[in-house]
Amino acid sequence: MNEHEGPTQRPAAEAPVGAAAAQAPDVVAWLTRLQAREPQTIGRLAFTPLTLAGGDGGTGIALAHEAIAAGTLEIAEKDGGVVQELVATNKGPTPVAILEGDTLIGCKQNRVVAHSVLVAAGATAVVPVGCMQQGRWSMQGRRFSSGEMRLDPGFRRQAVRETTTAKRLRGQPMLAQRRLWDQVESRMVAYDMASPSADYHEALFQRRYEAREELARYQRQPGDVGVLVTLDGRLVALEVTGDPQLWAGLADRTLPSYAFLAADPEEVRLLEKQPADTAAGWLERLKRAEVKTSQAVGLGEDLEIAGEGLAGAGVQLSRQPVHVAVFGGEFGEVAQP
Repeated sequence: MNEHEGPTQRPAAEAPVGAAAAQAPDVVAWLTRLQAREPQTIGRLAFTPLTLAGGDGGTGIALAHEAIAAGTLEIAEKDGGVVQELVATNKGPTPVAILEGDTLIGCKQNRVVAHSVLVAAGATAVVPVGCMQQGRWSMQGRRFSSGEMRLDPGFRRQAVRETTTAKRLRGQPMLAQRRLWDQVESRMVAYDMASPSADYHEALFQRRYEAREELARYQRQPGDVGVLVTLDGRLVALEVTGDPQLWAGLADRTLPSYAFLAADPEEVRLLEKQPADTAAGWLERLKRAEVKTSQAVGLGEDLEIAGEGLAGAGVQLSRQPVHVAVFGGEFGEVAQP
């Protein structure tokens, strides 16, 4: 038995290719319980805190960066190094959520999580990732550490579209790596940043204080489970968790990333092509969206969401959503892995 072995969760690749996803009325009912607080405007972005009517039952799940810091989650290269897959081992007593958009630093090259995975206590799971550092393939430590900030929603929107489509069509979530590298290059030009190894995390690291300072005015309140972000009424993202504790652990790593998207003229131009609505209007659209479930890569079930002017994905456990991210736009033609 090698150092990664243990109870291994069945990967999505073993699911029947093209298997139909099931409708998820329970998730739709859960989404209808989302309620908006007063929006907070920062520049052209409006941040609307979200609460869950009727309270929550709690998920009992740890976030990846918390488990890595506690030494209960280890993420390492798979089979000595596979660009788009890593191996996660949960040595702790509770499930761990490794969420799309999480950044992982070290080993052979820095990565971003492309598709959310819940890793059961005492289990090992394969994690779909993308490379954010094209110019390095050499070991820097045997385990990944967590990046200080999650990837900005422009990258995440594309990754969710690609991985969800790939899983639906071929049974395995995978993003288009060449497209991701091109997007990294474009974004670093927009940021006026340079990196010898074309490392997007380096750009995040160098501008993190500026982004955090810009979002410091946002006031998170007790009971918040997420946020709805718009740019001049256009949906950037709606991101919610299963309970306030999860959002408290995720918010400070997520909210500053929106400043990066707003600083890229190309991302703003794409958003301006989308329909505009109020926060209440976007929540109504979400209530009318089609939600389907399918076997998850790890523990639980994957969610796929498609509606009028929005599309997204998430993961749930025991029929309760753990994390859901919805972005402006429709699922359509996407780059192929």
